[in-house]
Amino acid sequence: MKKWKLWTGIILLFLAGVCIGVIGTGLYVRHLVESVLQEGPPAVGRLVTGKLSRELDLSDSQQVAVGKAVGETQRRLHELRHRHWPETDRILTDGIEQIKPDLTPEQQKKLDALYDRLKERWRMRAQKY
Repeated sequence: MKKWKLWTGIILLFLAGVCIGVIGTGLYVRHLVESVLQEGPPAVGRLVTGKLSRELDLSDSQQVAVGKAVGETQRRLHELRHRHWPETDRILTDGIEQIKPDLTPEQQKKLDALYDRLKERWRMRAQKY
């Protein structure tokens, strides 16, 4: 009778550890995602620089240089996206128009509203950076 109590206790302890690990990981990932969504490119830059620092075992001076390079790369990518936005918008609009014939009028209205919300979010994000 004592053996089953011992095994039950071990199993419960193991399951508690698993639950704590899952919850802790979920909270950590949620925090990372929220920081990236709220801060945008600066948070992404810190994550990339941190990852490179850990993986490459960078010195302090190397971290500074890598951080500058990451920031410059982000700036250049932002400029590229900005320059190509009109073409990207045309492609997306054409894709929306190709989808519409297969939808009901109500679905078409919902699609238009969804696309308008998406464009507004992109516009706000572009202003932020």
